[in-house]
Amino acid sequence: MEDKLVEYLDGRAKPAERRAVEEHLAVCSGCAIALRISRALWGALDDLPVISPSAVFDASLRARIAAEPAHCGFWGRLPTPRLAFAVAALVAMSVWMASLPRGYDRSDGDQPELG
Repeated sequence: MEDKLVEYLDGRAKPAERRAVEEHLAVCSGCAIALRISRALWGALDDLPVISPSAVFDASLRARIAAEPAHCGFWGRLPTPRLAFAVAALVAMSVWMASLPRGYDRSDGDQPELG
């Protein structure tokens, strides 16, 4: 319902979705409270002045991004060792699954007769 509440508040919800949210709000006090809190928060945020970053901040940020080392090759694109391990585990599992005998029924756990 949270996603529907956001669309409802944004005015992006279709008429049928709006009715469904309004019907839900009539019976769910938790969502009704969440809606009131969200409206108050969004109203307070709308009242804040728009602040643009300074030219120094923008230039500093662009310089830091440009200074980041370039990733080279396949392994350089892997952001973490955890992801590399997950890829290796997926490949190993795929090879193992492909090596199972064709008559092996994975759904009921029965083992095929060997020899």
